[in-house]
Amino acid sequence: MVIGVQGAGKSTWTRKWAAQSNDAIYVDSTFATANRRARVIEIAKAAGVPIRAVWVKVDLETALRRNKSRAADETVPDEAVENVFRIFEPPTCGEGFCEVVILGDEVDFVQQVGITSTAAKSPIEKT
Repeated sequence: MVIGVQGAGKSTWTRKWAAQSNDAIYVDSTFATANRRARVIEIAKAAGVPIRAVWVKVDLETALRRNKSRAADETVPDEAVENVFRIFEPPTCGEGFCEVVILGDEVDFVQQVGITSTAAKSPIEKT
C-alpha cells in the first residue's frame, strides 16, 4: 500500500517500482488515516497476503510544489493537499502491516533519474 499526501510522489514511485516487480499488487492512494487503510488491510489479511506500507513522506511545501508541477487535469486544489496533510496519520505495524517503509527525499531521486532496485531497497527509514 503506497501512502502519502497528494503530490508526495506515490504514483511516480509506484510506476517505477511496479515496472520491476511481478510479484506484488500496488494500491496507490492518500490513505490518510488508519480508518481509510483498514479495509484494504482486512482484505489482504483475509486472503492470507502480507501487506507492506510504503509511506512517501514529504513536507507540505514539497507536496504543494509537486502538485503544481502536474498536468492541469491532475492538479488538486492546494486546500485539498493541506487538508490531507492536516489529518494524516502515519502508518504503523499495529494496523496490520508486516512492515512500514518510509521514503522521503529518495522520491526526488526517483523522479529525476528513475528508480533502481538498490534505491528501492534502501529507504530512508524503516519501522
